[in-house]
Amino acid sequence: MTRAPAIHRRYPADEDGDEPDRSAEEDLVSERWWWSLKHDRVVSDEERGPDHEVLGPYPTREAAADWRRTVDERNEEWKAEDERWAGDDQPDADDDPEASEQP
Repeated sequence: MTRAPAIHRRYPADEDGDEPDRSAEEDLVSERWWWSLKHDRVVSDEERGPDHEVLGPYPTREAAADWRRTVDERNEEWKAEDERWAGDDQPDADDDPEASEQP
């Protein structure tokens, strides 16, 4: 299988131009899959378009096809975290000098 040329390097080359060692996890993943927003289907590295036209990468074709569930789960997690943060951003009445002043 021929890999698509990288748009950018994840790891910079050393001064001799050699690629550094990749992580063991990357060595296990030989193919990456994407969901094409333009074509509304799963695509491989070789078929993928520009970054703004795809979601991923996903480790399997099936995971890419199930992109909606993954996106929905992440959005719910992020929404819950935003709500937790929103509660922490409010100043306490004890910390606000104007709140204790009465006219």
